[in-house]
Amino acid sequence: MLAGILLAGSAAAQVPDQTAALMYVQSYVSPALIEVCKGVMPGTGARLDDALPRWRDRNRDLIAQGERVLQSVARGEGSNMEATLATQRETLLRQFRALPAPDQTERCGSLLGVLESEARR
Repeated sequence: MLAGILLAGSAAAQVPDQTAALMYVQSYVSPALIEVCKGVMPGTGARLDDALPRWRDRNRDLIAQGERVLQSVARGEGSNMEATLATQRETLLRQFRALPAPDQTERCGSLLGVLESEARR
């Protein structure tokens, strides 16, 4: 989703690179979402705090590949990857906070489920 914005101008990006870029974006945005989710779903803080580092460790190589891909695309476009991602993260968080409480709870539950299931693979 967010990486798609950066990759949209790059016809040369391969599907595996796009997947890796999305994984990097997820690793970049997830810590902020987790902080919000701790308030939305009280009692899940420990699970969320445990799941993210395990997920990152399990996907370390793919996340690093995604970072390289996005840095390359940003350089080619003359943009600042970190600034673009930070802006997109803040936009996503604003949109998330504007959702009705049940939708926030559902999405936080989905985030936790994805992190935990992908960390076990």
